[in-house]
Amino acid sequence: MERIDFETKDKSSLEKKIFSQEFLIEKLGDYLKIEGSWYQKQGSVEVRKAQTGEVVETITSDGKETQNIAKEGDFVVRNPGGEEYIIEPQRLIDRYELDQESHLNEDGYRTYKSIGKRFGIVANEEVFTKLGIVGEEDEFEFVASWGEKMRCRKGDMLVTRDIDTLPSITRIAIHEFNDTYTLTT
Repeated sequence: MERIDFETKDKSSLEKKIFSQEFLIEKLGDYLKIEGSWYQKQGSVEVRKAQTGEVVETITSDGKETQNIAKEGDFVVRNPGGEEYIIEPQRLIDRYELDQESHLNEDGYRTYKSIGKRFGIVANEEVFTKLGIVGEEDEFEFVASWGEKMRCRKGDMLVTRDIDTLPSITRIAIHEFNDTYTLTT
């Protein structure tokens, strides 16, 4: 499994449009704070214990988004549309609560209710310009907080869990975002 470690100012990364977290935060942090909004995740998901070393590919309606390798204690979350991703135990607690009426299904999943929020912006033309992407380009890649490449297309959402500290920025494909998030005040 290839891990990626790009420097913020690495010009070859810029040419490939593979940006580091530091670069995204530097270029988009202020814009995100000014133009962003809070969104509440809705509905339920299925959750199971991950196997240490398990590779989970996150596949959205527009193809492969990213992948991650489970560490000891991690969980796999499956959204209603089938998209799966790995989540650490504390983030599971922060974002979901067990549906006490749920039972372990045949795949080893249990139902959890969504309680998490995200602060985000649409990856629009202005976002692309702030990243130095001009012309016909309609997507870029960046390094997710877990060290793997993640793809972002125009119209997708770029989100963070904490607008004050901006620990990381991640992408949620717009179709999945519209199916699972609502604007909050």
